[in-house]
Amino acid sequence: MQAAPEPTIQTPPPIDKSVNADSDAIGTLDELAKPWAYKKFVFVDPKTHESVPAMVIHIPSSGGHELFWAFSMNTPFSQCELQYVTDLAALSRRYAYAVAHPMLVSDCDGTLYDPLKMATLPDGSWVRGEIVRGGGLRPPIAIQVHARGRVLVADRIE
Repeated sequence: MQAAPEPTIQTPPPIDKSVNADSDAIGTLDELAKPWAYKKFVFVDPKTHESVPAMVIHIPSSGGHELFWAFSMNTPFSQCELQYVTDLAALSRRYAYAVAHPMLVSDCDGTLYDPLKMATLPDGSWVRGEIVRGGGLRPPIAIQVHARGRVLVADRIE
């Protein structure tokens, strides 16, 4: 009597630890290596499970550390989606405002948001994206981001 053959055990493939392995990962530091580099992503709020169209921008900074700003693409208190405009000549012509770097724009009301400037909300908190032209009510809704190794993760919305 022959022994039954041993069952073949297949080893699962190794876990891919790329950006998609982290549910809160939005990109890699390599993708956003240059100042003003940007990437769109969908932020899923861990509390409400709401999906929010979002963007992260590599903000130029002094001091040798990398600075990233993530925010909801939905204009606060409006149905308009923000646009990230890198064409400085087009910005200056269309909005009659002298610009020196890319800006966020709300086409619905012509508001320009400056990613390098901070604004103070009525509750005293500071937020990036001060309104420099137009009738917007407040800067974009911020999303907290930080690096986890070489991966950038988003884990909380304001």
